[in-house]
Amino acid sequence: MYSIIIPTYNNINYLKICIESIKKNSNFANQIIVHVNEGKDGTKDYLESKKIDYTWTNNNVGLCKGVNLAAKKIKTNYVNHILIRDPVKVESRETVQIIAPPYL
Repeated sequence: MYSIIIPTYNNINYLKICIESIKKNSNFANQIIVHVNEGKDGTKDYLESKKIDYTWTNNNVGLCKGVNLAAKKIKTNYVNHILIRDPVKVESRETVQIIAPPYL
């Protein structure tokens, strides 16, 4: 099982695609942790409805700080951070494959 950190900035539509891709293509029940920059688009409500761990700042703190804030919620021994545009397939503890997004 992995902890997968996803930073986002008011991009709920791609976030949904990314999370659905992780769940659909993973052989494990991974911990997904999202850092929400602002979240004026309903991101926090969506994450709460799906019971997905997240951190939040009311302004855009950027990629590095967002990932570091989210990292405080890690519950596993294996961690990966992905960008919201990167649908993934988790096959084993050793293999996390970035698969080509359908929109390319």
